Amino acid sequence: FIHRLVGRLIGVVFLLPFLWFLFTRKLQGVMLRKALFLFALGGLQGFLGWFMVKSGLIERTSVSHIRLAIHLITAFFTFGFTFWFALQLMEGKPATKKLPKSAAWSVTLLAVLVLQLIYGALVAGLHAGKIYNTFPLMNGAIMPESLWVNSWGVRNLFDNPGTVQFIHRFFAFTLLFLTGMIYSSIRNSTTSGQQRRSVYFLLAAIGLQFTLGVLTILYHAPVVLSSVHQIGAFFLFMAGLTVAFRFRVD
Repeated sequence: FIHRLVGRLIGVVFLLPFLWFLFTRKLQGVMLRKALFLFALGGLQGFLGWFMVKSGLIERTSVSHIRLAIHLITAFFTFGFTFWFALQLMEGKPATKKLPKSAAWSVTLLAVLVLQLIYGALVAGLHAGKIYNTFPLMNGAIMPESLWVNSWGVRNLFDNPGTVQFIHRFFAFTLLFLTGMIYSSIRNSTTSGQQRRSVYFLLAAIGLQFTLGVLTILYHAPVVLSSVHQIGAFFLFMAGLTVAFRFRVD
C-alpha cells in the first residue's frame, strides 16, 4: 500500500509543476522533450510495478525475481536520467580539464554498476543472500558447489541462487577495482575541485556499499540490513553518475 501511495505521490509531484511550467512556456525545445521522456519513464515504471505484482502476492507470497529486477533497474534508470538532467541544468558544459583515461574508466564502472544492480535485484528476488553466508569464500570455496546445474543451462545465470550470488560478489570486487583505477588516474593529474570531490564521493560510496553487502551476507540478509544495502546502491549509483558526468568528453 505504501509503495503504491508513494508511486502516485511522485506522479503528482512531477505532473503539477510540469503543467505549470508548460502553460507558462518555461519548457521548450530540448528541455520539453526531456521532461516528456521523464514523464514517460514514470508511466513505464508504474506499469512495470503492476506487472511485477501480477506475478505474485495473490496465489503466492513472492513475485517473479525477473520482473523484480526489471522494475528495479527501470527505477534506477528513471532516477539516473533525472539526476543527469539536473546536473546538466546546474553545471552545463563538461569540465575544461579533459582526462580521457578517467572518462573511460568511469563509463566502464557505470556499465558494470548497472549489471550489479540487476544482479542485486535477482539476489533479493531469489533470497540468495540467505545462502553461502561466509566471506570472502563461499562456504570455504571460491565458487559455490551449485554454480552450474547442467540441466538448467543458461538459466543458471538468472535462476540459480548460488550462481546469482557468486556473480553479484564478482561484480562487487570488479567495482572496487574500477574505483581504484579511477582514483589512480587522477591522483597525479591536474583536476578540477568538482572532479576530485566526485571521486572522493565515489570512494566513500563504494566502501560503504561493499561493507553493507558483506554484513548482509554474514547476517543472513535480514530485512533492515538488506534495505539499507539497497539504499546504499542508490548513493553508489549517484556517485557513479556524478563521476561519469564530470569526466565526460563531449
